[in-house]
Amino acid sequence: MALFGWDPVIVTNLRGEIDNLFDRLLGAEPPRPRAGTYVLTPPADVYETEQGLVVSVEIPGVSKDKVEIKTESGIISIRAEKPSGETPENEKRRFHAAERSWGVYERAFSVPDYLDLEKAAAELSDGVLVVSVPRREEAARKEIKIQVK
Repeated sequence: MALFGWDPVIVTNLRGEIDNLFDRLLGAEPPRPRAGTYVLTPPADVYETEQGLVVSVEIPGVSKDKVEIKTESGIISIRAEKPSGETPENEKRRFHAAERSWGVYERAFSVPDYLDLEKAAAELSDGVLVVSVPRREEAARKEIKIQVK
């Protein structure tokens, strides 16, 4: 059983970061914003309350119109685009540092079937996206005693 999944995007992003590091160390041309779209894996907290499941994801620098949340087959998929800030004026600038990350945040979470995905709600505040999924009415916690024979 594998503990970690293979993600080729992480290797590609890592290679770009290593290339930038060597360029800076060896005094190559000054740093510039990188071309291309990076897939970012945002940190998340997932926890359960009496009311349901809460997924809290850090996506700093993203406006709510750039967030897409989908549910299908018991999976919540979150995609959010963080713009690069690349403008025609950047060509005229001489960067001394270009360290801010940008790209597309992507995460997916499997949820138990006793949750009601159709009643899920989301809120974005201060760079943190909070998705709340309530329990189904019939799935309210109740104690059932099982008789031993």
